[in-house]
Amino acid sequence: MASPSPLAGNAPPDPPAAGESLLLAIGGMSCANCARGIEKGLATVPGIHWARVYLAEETAEIVYDPAVLDPATISARIAALGYEPRPLATPPEEEIDGRTVAFTAVLAIPVAVLAMAMADSPANRLLQMVLSGAVLATTGRRFFTGAYRALAARFATMDVLVALGIGAAWSYSALVLLVPSLGHDGMIHFETAAILVLFILFGKMLEARARHRAAEALRSLTRRQQVPARRLAPDGQETAVALEALRPGDRVRVLPGECFPADGEIERGETAADESLLTGESMPVPKSPGATVVSGSVNLTGEVVVRVVRSGRDATLPTLIRAMRRAQADKPAIQRFADRAADVFVPVVVLLAALTLLGWLAVGAGLHAALMHAVTVLVVACPCALGLATPTAVVVASGLALRRGLLVKKPSALEALAHVRFLLFDKTGTLTVGQPVVRHVEWLGENDAAGRGERPAAPPRPPPAAAALAMIRGLAARSLHPLARGVAAWLAEQGVAPVEPAAVEERQGFGLVGKDAAGARWLLGSEHLLAEHGLAIPAVPPPLAEQAMTPVFAARDTGVVAVFGLLDAPRPEAAAVVAALRARGVEPVMVSGDRLPVARAVGEALGIIEIRAGLKPEEKWQVVREFRARGPVCFVGDGINDAPALSAATVGVAVGSGADAAKEATDLVLPGHGLALLPFAIDLARATLARIRQNLFWAVIYNALALPLAMGVLVPWWGPRAALTPELAGLLMALSSVSVVTNSLLLARAFPEPRPAPPPAGRSDRPPA
Repeated sequence: MASPSPLAGNAPPDPPAAGESLLLAIGGMSCANCARGIEKGLATVPGIHWARVYLAEETAEIVYDPAVLDPATISARIAALGYEPRPLATPPEEEIDGRTVAFTAVLAIPVAVLAMAMADSPANRLLQMVLSGAVLATTGRRFFTGAYRALAARFATMDVLVALGIGAAWSYSALVLLVPSLGHDGMIHFETAAILVLFILFGKMLEARARHRAAEALRSLTRRQQVPARRLAPDGQETAVALEALRPGDRVRVLPGECFPADGEIERGETAADESLLTGESMPVPKSPGATVVSGSVNLTGEVVVRVVRSGRDATLPTLIRAMRRAQADKPAIQRFADRAADVFVPVVVLLAALTLLGWLAVGAGLHAALMHAVTVLVVACPCALGLATPTAVVVASGLALRRGLLVKKPSALEALAHVRFLLFDKTGTLTVGQPVVRHVEWLGENDAAGRGERPAAPPRPPPAAAALAMIRGLAARSLHPLARGVAAWLAEQGVAPVEPAAVEERQGFGLVGKDAAGARWLLGSEHLLAEHGLAIPAVPPPLAEQAMTPVFAARDTGVVAVFGLLDAPRPEAAAVVAALRARGVEPVMVSGDRLPVARAVGEALGIIEIRAGLKPEEKWQVVREFRARGPVCFVGDGINDAPALSAATVGVAVGSGADAAKEATDLVLPGHGLALLPFAIDLARATLARIRQNLFWAVIYNALALPLAMGVLVPWWGPRAALTPELAGLLMALSSVSVVTNSLLLARAFPEPRPAPPPAGRSDRPPA
């Protein structure tokens, strides 16, 4: 896996490969401490290998040993911690909705009116106690039950602070009312407890709605895997089954408007597919028998039968969902520092509240004044903003990226990408189209092993025997490298039928070594491969040198029999991408295994100044390390021969598809057509890091300013007006979390949705609603 950012510290460990995976929706979480408390509680259960709770999406992912426990036991443990586990397919419930807030307001507002606008009397006070008590016993009860369960599980949450604050205000007021001999000027604060509950519930409702908006992209993906599939039996009988029940080889029927339930191949029928949510490409993609389809894409126009190739957790859609969900658990260093602060936040605030109470009593203030300052300290403190600072920004950024086809697998990589100074490109398949075409072939005799630059003048030789050509094509067909595929395609165009080699070994970055049925050795690859096997390297034919073609040598036993010259055109958008990166202060560098003249020709066409060519895979790794000594490095490659360089880079970016995302040891995955997304990725990384810093700055500054005001440290100089009231403190606490989530949502304004491409001319069909 690509190295984490130097700024990122130790990232959370990835889930173990062994064990069953369980996904649950979790209700009842009020702050980031709740999520960490559930993780700590599950970590003590024997048989649970790994657990992560995702606050922004309100879900949990658990990897467990099915021989030791089952999902029901895990759910029971979560319930024992005070939260509500639900199946993931269950529609999310809005725990604090408008009706809850309205009901609280109906009870709380009359309490405030009675306390502030009506004449004081025993009946007035008794009515205040009854109405405020009803608030605490109904909608406010959640804070007391949450606090009790949190403390029983030995961790502290926001509910502990709120329960202490409203409980102290109401209990003190009830004591003054019922036992007047305690006196203390007869001051009661029933309205404080009632209005606090109202303001906090109102703020939490706004926060929950903002978090749901932030996680909408992830939920839209999740909804696509909650519809049963139509599995066909051998006799044609159709059965509705869950997506988890599909296996490779199954046949499924997909109707227009439905999502493809698994990765597969069209077996019967023709249609067009909308793959925009997975690839960022807005144009419908035609599909006919033999074409591949990916899970989560939408069947637009025709009924088709699909043979399943990949299903379950290995399919494209679950892979993307896992990557986005786990991205929330991977935190930049700045957020991990905030998490450590949040872990001790609640105990520190409780201590400050106690010191505030004792301090005001020590200077001669009445009990009611000292108590109100202590209550204000309890309710104004907000650990939620600290915990939400990063997850909400990450979820919004991941959704914006996914809508364009860019998969962010590690948010710590976003932090690193924001600071990247050098962007190293592989050439073939990354800066170029990746489909080299044979433009020139020169046939040589096995004894034409003249040294480089000493090519003898001789008439062109005829091609080798048909058996030799068939062997070359058979060897080339065994490789996925674009150059080998280009040779195989050209030989196929010439009508050469392949012969299966008796043995084949692919030497990464070098080429292929094989044997035919007679035991003769065959080579197909670069000059490095010839040198490795002790063969003299012939001079590059003039047409290849003049046009900067890439040579591929074919040799049998002791002699080279052919040189294929291939050209791979630069991607149309590559020059603009290079210019855009340089404008952002990022220097593009080409790192290629191709010959220097070929690499230089491509570099000059694209405007790349620094070029490293003729490199083996392990030498690319060394170049990456060299540049890392000069600053953070991003390496972009197609994953073929690039694994060492991708791993060595600060940020590794693979150019591929969503279906390959799980296989790539990278931090980000670009779609095959997505080189133009690199400037966007850097802009998004910088904007996301800026939002995280703004969120954390606000959370820290809010608490740093609010706590002293709540304690009343300015009252001796500026009077009572320099202190916060409990009601205002509760409103500020609630709105502080809302402001953090809203600031994260504003990322979407900086990166508006790309406008969809118009439909092809002459087409009137539209996807069904």
